[in-house]
Amino acid sequence: MTNIAIIHTLPLEFYPPVTNFIDFLSKQDDIELSVFSTGNDKNRQIYKNDSIKIYRFNNLGKSILSKGISSVLNSFKILFILLRKKPNILIYYETFSAGRVILPCIFFRKKKLIVINHEYFSNEWYQTTASKSIRFYHKIEQNYLFKKANKISQTNADRRKLFLEDNVGLDGNKMILLPNYPSKNWRGKQIELNSVDILKTVYVGTLSLDYSYVREYCNWVINKKGKVLFDIYSYNLDDKTKSYVKGLNSPYIRIFDKGIEYRKIPVQLEGYHVGLVLYKAITKNFQYNAPNKIFEYLALDLDVWCSDKLITARDYERLDCYPKMIMVDYEKLEEFDVDKAINKEELDYVQSPYVCEPVYKKFLKQILN
Repeated sequence: MTNIAIIHTLPLEFYPPVTNFIDFLSKQDDIELSVFSTGNDKNRQIYKNDSIKIYRFNNLGKSILSKGISSVLNSFKILFILLRKKPNILIYYETFSAGRVILPCIFFRKKKLIVINHEYFSNEWYQTTASKSIRFYHKIEQNYLFKKANKISQTNADRRKLFLEDNVGLDGNKMILLPNYPSKNWRGKQIELNSVDILKTVYVGTLSLDYSYVREYCNWVINKKGKVLFDIYSYNLDDKTKSYVKGLNSPYIRIFDKGIEYRKIPVQLEGYHVGLVLYKAITKNFQYNAPNKIFEYLALDLDVWCSDKLITARDYERLDCYPKMIMVDYEKLEEFDVDKAINKEELDYVQSPYVCEPVYKKFLKQILN
């Protein structure tokens, strides 16, 4: 029996890749799993899994001092639980969780340590944008945790390269790839779409006027005068973006600002034709990103229109089969040929290969050996 402890300080509900991984591990007969996280404050449905124990420790108070004291106390609480559990493997997600793994690493020095990254954060980001506490934790990562770690993941090869450039001297053999794919249960029904009277497009996830092409796309949809509809499902958007979309008062654009619970997305997106990826490449994290949305839309047999500014996403372009994954210049939508984009004549249906179970099976083998 392998005893694994996962420390994910940010709320589990906001990070489907970690809950997918937890679901996968909970189905393994020879794995005993404990998970440590916090509660969410955005009224999202609480993630539960009856097969495992999930401990949630919230920081109390709003001042820096009270948060610091609370964080230290929570670290000791986690340590005391792990002293009973005696894990073989410690897994923590990103710098945000590093503070809570320091004590367990000291007490379980001979146990395996695995670091998983949802995103890529550059040295520049840590120096200019990160909070003082995150900068402090990252120093501990670079000077202790990364050296101790048996494996460190990034979501793609481009991000792995950037990570190694930022951490000179780190053993490259520690680095592994762990892409963020949905479960095989997401796979949808094949729909052949050559022409439609009204094209239904959808965007799911965090949305911002500053970081996405939502303004450009909304203008394009309005100019199509009903030939294209656009629905937005986002609970994580700033007031400026929400006010802009609602202020358009367009019959062709709807916004559902309560979003969709992750597990309900497959049902909610039935009937749509195209899923949108609207990110601007304003940071290296975005530029060298193949967003989860690409694989989620494809799994549901939606075509994907992805911003062509996302360099890494180009590796997943699909034009010779359907559902398609098309790179779109959202800065020049007036040149975008919709009829060509949705045309699937003489193309074969190819089910999306991007599902998480084979990835996690390989990853588990890597960390167990």
